[in-house]
Parts: sequence; C-alpha cells; structure tokens
Amino acid sequence: MDLQGASPEQAARLKQQLEATKAKLESADDVQLATLTIHNLVGDLLYGTVFNYFALNDLQDQIAAQCSAIINYRLPSYGTFSTNLETQYCNLHPWRLSSGPAKAVQNCSRQFCGLVYRAMSPSVV
Repeated sequence: MDLQGASPEQAARLKQQLEATKAKLESADDVQLATLTIHNLVGDLLYGTVFNYFALNDLQDQIAAQCSAIINYRLPSYGTFSTNLETQYCNLHPWRLSSGPAKAVQNCSRQFCGLVYRAMSPSVV
C-alpha cells in the first residue's frame, strides 16, 4: 500500500535492510548465511521493487506538475509484486523450474487540477 507517497525515513529503513542482507550474503560465515530467511532474500527485493515503482511515479508526477503548472494530488494506491514459479514435467517427474517476477498494480491514483493565472492590469482612469 502506498497511501500518501514514500517518505525519506522509509527509504532509509529499506536501504539499511537491503545492505544488511547484502552483507550477510557476501560474508563467508556459515552462521550469518544460516540466519537468512526467505523474507530477507525475496521479501526485501520485492518490497524494494514496489517501493521504487511508486517513488519513481511520484517523482515523475511532481516534475510534470511543476512544468505544466498543475496541482498533483496524490491518492492512495496499492499493488503487489510477487514471484511466479512454474514447474515443467517430463514423464511425470519435475524437469525444470522457472521463475520470474510478476507485477500487479491494481490502483495507482492521482488527481490533477490546472492552475489559472489572470494578470490584473491596472485600470487607467
């Protein structure tokens, strides 16, 4: 869920989580590797993907609003990023496993309003 956009605090927390997972993966310590969970490996990457998706959309909308003299009102949005696993069978035995990301952003809403500027010219008497 992306209710009112991404905050810098959320981005900093996500960065720390991803750096901690990266450090565990790059370490040669078996104890560190054993502490990794599916949430660390897949969850952080998927959350980072959807977080970046919404943050990038917000940034692009802010830039477009400034260039076009419109007001961009951010509405709540939601979506999922997940992984798909597909098993291929040969003679009733698992033969190949393929995976890939799946994106489903169900609602990404914004409201735009144009600004009207009227220059008031002084009246000549």
